[in-house]
Amino acid sequence: MAGNATLSSSIAGTNASLNGLCATGAIRTRVAAPRLSLPPVFFSLDGVKIDGTVFCTQTATTYDAILLIAAVLMISVVFQFWRLAFSTEGVVDKSAAMSPTFTQYGSVEGAGSCLHDYTDKPDFARWAEYTLTSPLQIIIVCSTIYIRNTAQLSLASTLQGALTLCGWTVEMLIYHLEIAVHESGRFSPPFNAVLRRLCAVMCGAVYMHYVIWSTILLVYYAHEDNLRECDYGVPKLPPVIKHIVVLQFYLFSCFGVVPFCQVVYILVARPTHLWQAWPCAALVYSVLSVTSKAFLALIYVKLVTDANCVHTTKGLACLY
Repeated sequence: MAGNATLSSSIAGTNASLNGLCATGAIRTRVAAPRLSLPPVFFSLDGVKIDGTVFCTQTATTYDAILLIAAVLMISVVFQFWRLAFSTEGVVDKSAAMSPTFTQYGSVEGAGSCLHDYTDKPDFARWAEYTLTSPLQIIIVCSTIYIRNTAQLSLASTLQGALTLCGWTVEMLIYHLEIAVHESGRFSPPFNAVLRRLCAVMCGAVYMHYVIWSTILLVYYAHEDNLRECDYGVPKLPPVIKHIVVLQFYLFSCFGVVPFCQVVYILVARPTHLWQAWPCAALVYSVLSVTSKAFLALIYVKLVTDANCVHTTKGLACLY
C-alpha cells in the first residue's frame, strides 16, 4: 500500500508539471486549457535505463489502419460492381430518360432498374456506401495524428456516420423541393415548408462536420505548436501527415458544398431544367469519393513505408 501511495503521488506530481508544458507567457494568454504534449520519458526497466519520447502504443484493441483502408476500398468496389450489375437490367428509351417527367418522379413504371436510378434522382445506395466507408476514413485520419483512444475514435466515427446519413435526408428533401417547384411554384407554402426542413437538416449536418474536423485540426495544430515551442529534439511532424489531414478535410467539406449548389440551382434555374442537376451531382460525388479514398490510401502507404520518419537531434527516428 505504501508503494501504491508513493506511485500515485509521483503520477499526480508528473501530471501537474505537464499542464502548460513549455508554454510561454504569450501562449498562456492565448490558450487557457492545458496544452497537448509529447514529453521526454526517462525510466528504468529491469535495470536497463530507457529514455525517449512516447508517440503511441499498440494493444490488442488498437485499430489497424492498413486493414481499415483495405475495408474502405473493398466496400467501394462492391458497391460499384453492384451498381453496374443492376444498371444492365432493363432498358429505358433515351429520350424518355432525359425528359423532366422521367427524372422528376423516378424511372418509368415497369422499365426495370437502370443506371438513371443512380444518377437522376436520390440514390440511397450511394449514402449507404459512404456511411460504411467515411467513418473508417475518419479513424484512419485520427490515427495519423496520434488520436488512438478507442472511445474518442468511436465517437468521431459514429458522428461521421450520422452526418453521412443526413446526406440521404438532404437529397430526399431536395427531390421534394423540385416537386414543389413543378406543382405549386417557388416560394409557395409547400415549397417553403420543404425548404425549412431542408435548412434545419443542413444546419445540423454542418454542425456535425464542424465538431468532427475542429477536433481533428485542433489536435494536429496542438502537436505542431508543441514541437515548435518545446525542445523535444523533433523539429516538426512528417509533412505527409499534414497532407493527409488537410486534403481529407477539404474533400469531406466539398461533399457538403454539392447540396448547397443544388438548392441554389433550384432557386434560379428554369423548372424544366432542374433535372440536370442530378447527373452533375452524382458525378461530383463519385469524383470526390474516389479522390478522397485513393489519396488517403496512397498517402498513408507512403507514410508507413518511407515517410514515417523524422529528423531528430540524435539522428533519424522512424515510427512504426
